[in-house]
Amino acid sequence: MQTDLELINFRIPSRTKQQFIETCKSRNQQMTSVLNAFIADFIIEHQPHEDQATLPLDFLSDAHPDL
Repeated sequence: MQTDLELINFRIPSRTKQQFIETCKSRNQQMTSVLNAFIADFIIEHQPHEDQATLPLDFLSDAHPDL
């Protein structure tokens, strides 16, 4: 299975980058793996949920069986 991959470049303060490198090394983790996990967690946490008010109305849901 092949996954489409893209390169992302972004600016980060030098001190933060150095701390990130050192922390990843001390935990024996690849920086790319850590960043991918952070991004995935961020998406899950902040992805908009379907608004109930925008869902189609189900007219039969409130129907009374005796009517």
